[in-house]
Amino acid sequence: MCLGIPGWITETHEETGLLMATVDFGGVLREVRLAHTPRAAVGTYVIARRVRHYGD
Repeated sequence: MCLGIPGWITETHEETGLLMATVDFGGVLREVRLAHTPRAAVGTYVIARRVRHYGD
């Protein structure tokens, strides 16, 4: 199952050489890697993908 969830970028930072962001998903803050969205910036929306494998 794969879910694409829109979230608001509240801050960006670098962590071990990777561009990361704190993203607000309706009041729930999560860390998201922005490797495939290098132009994403504070104040914009991104669609974060959450993949969950069942039966592995």
